[in-house]
Amino acid sequence: MIFRIIPLAILLSCSAIKEKKPIENPSQNMNRLHDIWALQNLEEEALPNDIAQVPVLEIFVADKKVLGNDGCNSVSGVIKSLTDTEIIFGKLISTKKACPNMDFSSRYNLLLDQTTNYKIEKLNLVLFNLEGKELLRFRKVD
Repeated sequence: MIFRIIPLAILLSCSAIKEKKPIENPSQNMNRLHDIWALQNLEEEALPNDIAQVPVLEIFVADKKVLGNDGCNSVSGVIKSLTDTEIIFGKLISTKKACPNMDFSSRYNLLLDQTTNYKIEKLNLVLFNLEGKELLRFRKVD
């Protein structure tokens, strides 16, 4: 009897998992967001000289995914919410290398986690928190 219940429970739990649907008709602003962005400023401060590499964020609008690095480790994750002005990242996963300035990487990841809105100004992507404070400023690189 128990052997019949287990496969049924597995089948039901798998059917309850919903696949995230890609955005079918992204707006012009969201189309511009789909790109590779290199970090320029962190809370309006210039980047420190002792980071291993310049953080990069690659945004895939249609798939609602993000890839990149945090100045030390590779990161990837999903975008939980995306509109013409709103972007909320899901929890990012990353590699676990040790680098000289791990405080910078931690701060960068924390700011991504606090991001709720964005604005694209020419070749710049600016991320803001809920209060409208500028958190991160990127420059288009490709």
